[in-house]
Amino acid sequence: MINGVPIWHPDILKEVGISGDFTKQIKDHFADHIEPYMSYLGSKQNRAHFINMEKGLLSDLERKSIEPIAIAYSGSKDVRNMINFMGKSKWDEDGMHDEYRKDFSGQLAHEDSMITVDETGFPKKGTNSVGVSRQYCGSTGKIDNCQIGVMTGYVSPLGYGLIDHELFIPEKWFEKDHAELMKKCGVPSNLKFQTKNQIAIDMIHKTVDSGLFPAKYVGVDSFYGGNSKFLDSLPDGLIYFADIKKNHHVFVGRPEMAVPANSGRGRKAFKESPSFPSRSVKDIAEDTSLPWNSVVLDIGSKGPIITDDKYLLVTEIRDNKPGKNVWLYVRRLSDGKMKYALCNESPDVTAEDLRRPALMRWSIEQCFKECKDYLGLDHYESRSWIGWRRHMLLCFIAHLFIIKLRMEYSCKPPSPGVAPHIDEPVSLDDYLDATEDMLNNRNINHPYISTMPSQQQQIMTIGLVRKLINYTFIKSGLILEELNYQLKNAKDAFDSHTKNQLKPFLPEYFEPTLDFL
Repeated sequence: MINGVPIWHPDILKEVGISGDFTKQIKDHFADHIEPYMSYLGSKQNRAHFINMEKGLLSDLERKSIEPIAIAYSGSKDVRNMINFMGKSKWDEDGMHDEYRKDFSGQLAHEDSMITVDETGFPKKGTNSVGVSRQYCGSTGKIDNCQIGVMTGYVSPLGYGLIDHELFIPEKWFEKDHAELMKKCGVPSNLKFQTKNQIAIDMIHKTVDSGLFPAKYVGVDSFYGGNSKFLDSLPDGLIYFADIKKNHHVFVGRPEMAVPANSGRGRKAFKESPSFPSRSVKDIAEDTSLPWNSVVLDIGSKGPIITDDKYLLVTEIRDNKPGKNVWLYVRRLSDGKMKYALCNESPDVTAEDLRRPALMRWSIEQCFKECKDYLGLDHYESRSWIGWRRHMLLCFIAHLFIIKLRMEYSCKPPSPGVAPHIDEPVSLDDYLDATEDMLNNRNINHPYISTMPSQQQQIMTIGLVRKLINYTFIKSGLILEELNYQLKNAKDAFDSHTKNQLKPFLPEYFEPTLDFL
């Protein structure tokens, strides 16, 4: 699991350092976190606005736009000043973003990582916000009036977060009838139209070229994964795990290319064609000659992630001709839905190597959810180019503070749980055998399965960390009692889900338990 399995015991908060007057510790961490960014702000007033914006984004304010944050942390008299700070004041947000990347890298960089790319939508009502247009919006699931941000994320064994952002400006905005609005929104005059694919490729290359983010994989959703030119443009040395749609076609095997023999009827063929037709990945997944494998991919917050998968070496299609050999990986979710992906791992790769990146790409979607639900990523009301970029950056910095605290409040479990821990994907049969061994006090003889994790586990969710931060700056409520209650509930729910998942396979060991969903 990327962050950690739920852990609780009566002294858990004291063990991770949350006891007594912990607020000074939080304040010290906050001061250390924001200090590297202060030199990019210039004036003393800008520094005060930056601190208040960060506190506001980390707070439990219902709205995290400029006005409510200004009123809450510096008074209504300062609203106009903070609006100017976010949209007009001169400070070096590019330098601050570079500092952020260094800070992020120092926390999470790891060679077994994945660079992720995805887009997120920001619904808007008017037509004057920079880049707004009627286009597909993932946040609403339909064609909507919105802005689209293309973002890169990074996920490692240490955690996950967002590292870069670009606002997609639709092509029609570069036409003459948008020239005045472009100028009013402060869009750079030298900006040229780029498709979302071009933006994403540039951001991936920028990430790799920085040297700050070592990575083994790059993960993309089906919008990018179904585009062969995009995949061909990825930096050398990265293994892609690219989601594709169910109607994506590949060759099962490598066809010969030849001019079809003349049947004596119709026009004579002159073009070469494949010796056998391509197939959709949905059709391949439904082929019963390729069996499903029952596996445990990881340990999640609700216990073992049990799934069925199948994989097959296939051949890409390029201009109706055979292209590169790649792996097709198909995963059947618990609700019966299918996920399809292409991966350019080597032909002699192991099943574990194919399964390892299968759960990594979700992290960027989790970042969007966390930053929108808790940090107000989509609460901005600025219409300008610079206002959008500054709001994204300040949200990233706030999210990184959460990440640091989650890493700070880590621990190892004091004893085994209700089922074993895994470090790599394993077959369900091996996992069930190991579970029986553990429950019967026998040694587990499997290289990837152990009675409990050997590494520190991040026990605090983003919601619990934000409660700590809010208490530190606002001071309200019996926070330690609430944290203890929430951690115990999370551990109880984890145990319950684990037992319920394993009971169908090992009924003699697990009695029915309350489902905490």
